[in-house]
Formats: sequence, structure tokens, C-alpha cells
Amino acid sequence: MNACVQLVEEAIREPLQQYQHERLRSIFEETRNLYESNKIDVRSAVEGSPELFTIIQDRHCTILRMKRCVVAYLHQRLKEIRQLRWTSGGVLPMDIRENLSEMEIEWFRIYSRNLALYMSSIDPDGFLDLTQNMQPPENLYVRVKCLEEYGDFSTESGTTYTLTKGCFELFIIHCFCGTWENRCPPMDDSLESRSSDTLKSNENASKCSRKFDFETMLTESLRLAVERREHQGSSVGEYPSTSSSSLAEEDLSPRGRSQADYSNDDDDDVHIGPPCPASADGISNDQENLESDDDNDSGVDDESDDERSVNKIPISCEAKLTHGEKPVSAVAVDPVGARWASGGFDYNLKLWDFAGMDASMNSFRSLTPCECHVLKSLQFNHTGEAILVISGRAQAKVLDRDGRELLDCIKGDQYIVDMSRTKGHTAQLNAGCWHPSDRNEFLTCADDGTVRVWDYFTAKKTHKDVIKTKTSSGMRATPTTCAYSRDGKLIAAGCTDGSIQMWRHGKLYVNTSILMRNAHAPGSDISCISFSYDNNNLLSRSRDGTMKLWDLRKTKEAVHVAENLEAIFPHTDCVFSPMDDLCVTGTSAREDGHSVGSLVFFHRSSFEKAYEIEYPSDGVVRLAWHPRINQIFCGMSSGSIHLYYSPEQSSRGALMCVSKPTKRVRPKDVAHTQFIIAPYSLPPRKVGRDGFEKEHYTLRQMLRAVRYQNRPPPKSRVPELPVSGPGERGRLGAAGSTLHSFVARQLGLSKKDDDDLDPREAILRHAKAAEEDPYWVAPAYKRTQPQTVFAEGVEDQRDDSDELQPVFKQRKDDAKQ
Repeated sequence: MNACVQLVEEAIREPLQQYQHERLRSIFEETRNLYESNKIDVRSAVEGSPELFTIIQDRHCTILRMKRCVVAYLHQRLKEIRQLRWTSGGVLPMDIRENLSEMEIEWFRIYSRNLALYMSSIDPDGFLDLTQNMQPPENLYVRVKCLEEYGDFSTESGTTYTLTKGCFELFIIHCFCGTWENRCPPMDDSLESRSSDTLKSNENASKCSRKFDFETMLTESLRLAVERREHQGSSVGEYPSTSSSSLAEEDLSPRGRSQADYSNDDDDDVHIGPPCPASADGISNDQENLESDDDNDSGVDDESDDERSVNKIPISCEAKLTHGEKPVSAVAVDPVGARWASGGFDYNLKLWDFAGMDASMNSFRSLTPCECHVLKSLQFNHTGEAILVISGRAQAKVLDRDGRELLDCIKGDQYIVDMSRTKGHTAQLNAGCWHPSDRNEFLTCADDGTVRVWDYFTAKKTHKDVIKTKTSSGMRATPTTCAYSRDGKLIAAGCTDGSIQMWRHGKLYVNTSILMRNAHAPGSDISCISFSYDNNNLLSRSRDGTMKLWDLRKTKEAVHVAENLEAIFPHTDCVFSPMDDLCVTGTSAREDGHSVGSLVFFHRSSFEKAYEIEYPSDGVVRLAWHPRINQIFCGMSSGSIHLYYSPEQSSRGALMCVSKPTKRVRPKDVAHTQFIIAPYSLPPRKVGRDGFEKEHYTLRQMLRAVRYQNRPPPKSRVPELPVSGPGERGRLGAAGSTLHSFVARQLGLSKKDDDDLDPREAILRHAKAAEEDPYWVAPAYKRTQPQTVFAEGVEDQRDDSDELQPVFKQRKDDAKQ
């Protein structure tokens, strides 16, 4: 019973404690033993032992109490876990997750899913987030000023107030019926400034507050959303919509966007900062923005599909952004196209926000997440909440949307030969990507010859699964790139031996499901592999100068091959267009000038060159064609980023910032004269746990800094006077200040001997004086023994037994005799 009491005390502690597996197991065992004992005693009592009824009843009460304690323990923990969903969001902190059981984690996921479904049922567009603004308003009343002569105002309670021009009233905010209801008396006459000539009329007396029927409005909104989806499904030429084979089936985030049209909003409200998208499960596109303009058709109905595909490329406008001076090796865009990131050979990661940029196209944050390692790959997860950072180190990192570090994967033991027994990679990483539907799972590959599957919550301790890539002879093959299929059912890896190997996700990763052994030339790195949106084709790019299109249903040979595509960088990308009708890749420019860099578009059906953009002294390294905003991002070898878009076909993205004027520095704001900055007069700046300086401070912190600056200077200290006498307060006086020290000093100075003099000579020089005028020994024996008598020498007594000893044991003087 003590274990039950301790269990209940454990449940009410804060924060959430470790799940007590052993204690619960002991309670269950004790309950089972009590039940078995009662079962035996009941039979005995029925047969004729009534004295056992009291014991049986006592045991039964004990069992019930133990059950109530266990239920209370579990119920209290579930209440705290449910509260975590409202306070911490859909991702459990690592320190809390370690204290939960598997069933509690699963319950948290189910609760998050139900909450997300409930919010999406109310607001299909995904803007409703019930977890925000949980605190009640500071003031329930609003001060209203009447700008015109309104007359009598009637509330739902039947109270009528006269509103004249210039008067003030306090009304309570009524959030459910959409009205303003007066709940307090009017303000003082000095504040109201009521007019004396109040106009009253029967017409104004009949007026009342405006009312809204939210149920009717919600029903109408849902009906319009359904009609809009049906209209999009029946339109021709739109981009592929969500399908069960290639897209995710559910969204666990409350802020996820629905499948409704993203850019057909009736309002043009300016959003301050992009919303945190939680779902990119489907590639929901706007047929109005992505469909080519009908006016450009010029009445030609027999236009071929290839020509239509070329007309849909958004390249009419271009914006050039600067990342740095070294090549851009990574580009990633979040699922809704509101925020994106870039990384390069300069070790820097820059974050860009379309909503916050102006025509100058500057990033809002720059950081170095992996110190002196090149950033090889960046990717947002399908909710847009986290960024996977792959660099030249052996550990992958996960950052949030603002660049703060969330996770650093564990590193494996380099002295273990079997890579399946290490907890992480032991060599530099080459590539990585997120699972298309599971926001907590990601994939990495490295030079240690493995492809590892990670879970966000356990990546600090160990990987989830490990896959070994092998050559045709069974030796280790180094994977240079990896990817998930669009539906997440396949894991693919391209290796240095020219092979492309695939495995079924979630199955045993011993044998490959699909193997293309001679996909590219052996010894040439495969820089990129990309799955089509319909999951039927695979696009591969290699440094052997080729790009190949494969049919996953027939992998013996490539469907199409494009050659003479120079690829100097090991990160050269290849992608499909959102409509799956074009294949895009970039080429590099040689320093000798024999080739120029270019962005090349190929028709998927024939692999004929559809369009090409050349860069004389530059090359394309990274590519990203975002399906929602229909814009193309190109990371160049010169350190710049080319952003292509079309005002007719693209939506949002660069269109939001190119029209914003650049903020200019006015001359009056510039200090033309030289000035001095006093460090101690600057406002206090403090670096938070996230590594960024805080700009806002509490009043207490600012007052503390001001008091510290205005503190009085320390008082000057008077030096102590010299010590007279033997000394005081631990200080000793000078030599000779006392009689003893004076005498010792005089004797030492009068009989000072040279330190370089030989001690024997120093003693013998006093021998004559000591003999003529003895001072110490001779006067003491002058009367009793005036004549000095020295001791006679004593011979050593010899032992006859020594002669009987062997020669080697005799004394040396005896041996000589």
C-alpha cells in the first residue's frame, strides 16, 4: 500500500516525473496476490469459515484503493500531457519525452491529431489556432467615442443609451454574438463632453446594435470551399493535386493549410511575417496563377503539349540575390513558399523571408551552424517548422525556422568496424532529406558507406535504422545522395560506383527492392536523384556529364539520356517541374572558357531541349522549383541566387517584395561629424540562450543597469604610516627596533665573514689567537687540569672467530694481514 501512496505523491510533482514502470508492476503483482488470496478464502468461508469474511472485505477494500491510486496516477499524468499540447505545441520537449511511456506518447499524438482536425473543420484555410492567445484580455471594456449624432442605442438587455456627437461610453466586448453590450455606467461628464442640444427622434430610437449569425456564416464558407475545390478539380491545365499515392494522408499540426486554393483569397491583407505552415502533404496549386494566360494563345487551338509546357515556365522576370562570394551549395524553401534558406562554401546559412523583404532583397538572418564545415544540403520538413542541415561533419543538425538549434545527432564510434553497430555516422555527411509525411523522420548518408534513418526524438542517442550500400562484389559503396519517394514508401541512394539502390521503407534493409547497378559511369559521383510527382519516374544526375530518366516499373535501361551536361560541383541538382512535364538541371562553366554555365529545361516525354538560359562566367549548382508559388530558385557558383518568376503565373513569393520600395537613409539621419562612443553609456545588451542579443528588456533590468552606471565611485584609501617599534597588526618593524635585534645586528656586522672563503681556512686563522688567549674551554679547566691531556688511541679488539670465516667474509684489514 505504501507504493500506491508514493505513486500518487509522484503524480502531483512538477515537472512531469519519470514513468514508474517498476512501481506499477509491483502494485499489479500485489493486487493479483490479494485477489488470489481472496479467491481461496471465499471458498473456505462458503464451506463453513465465517470468520474469514472480515479479512476478505478488508482485502477487497485494499484492492479497490490500489486501483483508484493507479487510475489517479495515470489520469493526472494525462492531464499534464494534454496541457503540454496547449503550451508547448505539437512537439514534445526532449526532457519531457524521456519521462513518458510509449502509450503516453501515442496518446499525445492522437490528441494532437484530433485537435488539428477540429480546428481544420472550423477553418478549412488553416488560419485558426486555438493554442494562441490563451491569456484573457487585460481589459474587458472598450472606450467608444461617438463621431456623429446617433441618437438612442438599444442593447440586447433592453437598455437604451443616448449617443451624441463627441460623447464617450464604455462597452464590454461580447465575443459570441458580435455586439457591443454596455455593462457599466457612463463615464464622468468631464470626460464624456456630452452636448446639451441632444437630438432625439423616433427613427433613431428604433436603432439597435448589429448582430451576426456565425453558424450561418460558417455553413456558407464551407459550401463555397467545397464548390471551389470542385471547380479546381474540373479545370484543365492545372498542376497535379493531392493524391493518396504521393502525398501525406494526415496533418498533425494545428496550423496546417488545407487543400483549398492558397492564393484565391478574397482579401489582400498584408501578413506580418509568414505563418508557420504545418502541412505540405499535398501540392495544392492555384489553377488561376499557374495556368497560362488565355490571351497569349492567340486563338491557336492546335498548340502542342510541349509548347504549352514551355509557355508555363515562369522566367519572364528575374531577381538576383547575393548570398556571399563563394558557391551556393544548398537551397531550401518551406512548403508554403514564405520563407527559405541558403547555404554555401563560406559556411554561412542565411534565412530569407518574402514578407519582410523589400526591393533590396536582403536576408534577415545569417549564422554559422556548423563552424568551419561546408553546408551541403538544407531542407524544410513537410510542416515547415524545422530545417535539416547537412554539412561536412559527421553529425546532422536540426534548426527551427529562426535558425535556433533544436537537435545535434549523435556521432558514431570510429573504432568500430561494423557500421551497423555504431549509433551514428563516423565520416562526413553527403546528403539528407526529410520524410514527405512524417515530420519527425529524416534520412542521411555519409562516407562511412551507410544510409541512416533518424527519429527526431531519439537522434541524440542513436539512429532508427541503418542501411549498408554495397558494390557488385559485396564491398562498401559510398552513397553520395539519398531521397525519399513522394509517397515515402521507397528510400533511394546514389553511390560512387554508379549504382542507384532502393529499399522499401519500414521493411528489412538487407536486400534492395530496386537496383540499377550501372545507372551511371563507375567512379563518378551521383549528385542528385529526384522522384516525379506521380512516383513513376526517377531523374538522376551524375558528374559524368549525363542526366537520365528512369521508369521505376522497368529499370533495366534508362528511358531517356541527356549528355554533355558539365557538372563540376558534387551538389548539382535535377528536378521535375510541378506539372511533371519538364526536367530541369544546371551545368557548370569551365575556367578555360570552353563551356558556359546554363539552366536547361528538357521535355519529359522526349528529352528534347525545351529552353536554356546561359551564364557566360557562372554555373548553376542548386535548383528548387516551388510548386505552390511557381518560382525557380537557382544557386550559382559565384555566390549569387537567381530567382525567376512570372507576374501572370507566379503567386506571392518575390512578387511581395519587388514592389516594396527600399528604405533609404535620409541625410539628416547621418552623423557627418566624428563622435566618440563610450562603452559604458550604451544601453545594456544581453545574449540569450538562443545565441541572439535581446532587444527588449524588463523595467527591472534597465533600472538595475542605470543604478550600476550611476553608482558613486569608491572612496580613496589613505596609505598606512610606517611602523615604529617592534610592529603591529601583523606588520614587523625595521631591523634594530628592539634590543635583541640591535645586538644581533651589531654582532653580525662586526664578525661578518666572507661567503667565498674556505671554511677550513676561516677556522684555522683563529687557531693562534685561541691558543694564546683561550676563551671557552681552557679557562674552565685552568685550576683542576692546567695541563691539557688528550685521549690515547684505543686498539680495536680482534675476534678470533673472524679467522675461521672465509676470505670473502673477513674484514679488509684482516685479509691484508
